[in-house]
Amino acid sequence: MDYLKYLNHFNTEEGLLRVGEDEEFYGEMLRALYRDFRTSPEDFEACLTRRNYDEARVIVHSVRGSAGNLGARDLHISAGDLEEGLKKDPSTDLSQLTERFRRDHSDVMKEIENSGLLEAPGDLPPGNRESLRILLIELKAAASARKAVETRKILSEISAYDWSAALEPELQSSLKDLEGAVGAYRLPEAASLAAGLVERLVPLP
Repeated sequence: MDYLKYLNHFNTEEGLLRVGEDEEFYGEMLRALYRDFRTSPEDFEACLTRRNYDEARVIVHSVRGSAGNLGARDLHISAGDLEEGLKKDPSTDLSQLTERFRRDHSDVMKEIENSGLLEAPGDLPPGNRESLRILLIELKAAASARKAVETRKILSEISAYDWSAALEPELQSSLKDLEGAVGAYRLPEAASLAAGLVERLVPLP
């Protein structure tokens, strides 16, 4: 497939071997990497600022595993080195390791963006209200527990659908507010917005 030629920071042969040479499935995994981890450096640094070192380790560990499975070697290594640095002593200066992780992450994300793999919003499958309600309940629970990685993953699931036909304009606006709150790491606000949306998602007549 044409998208492979854009992936210079991937060992695509290695990545394809891991998925049985299925290029379509490999493309789906690349989309998931972008969807789930595109803000990982910012998420990681926010955790460090709050001294939430356990959550910070979860972030880089998750990136490390996904990058390794897809053949993104540089990102796999830099995420692993950062994870090891956290394990040894999270209070030490991690700026050099963090900068290398940020650079390798940026290289990978830019290549996925330029590959043509990412779908335009109009190409997304339509979502339905009951599915959204279930996802919002899960998101509210994760945000209330301040589980940032889990909250972002649930939001990524929500973002994988087109809600324009299923939601009234005011609900679409509230969903955008929720995306903003999660993106800015305002988890208590995100939990409150999710709860409000759940209450308002009554079936259409």
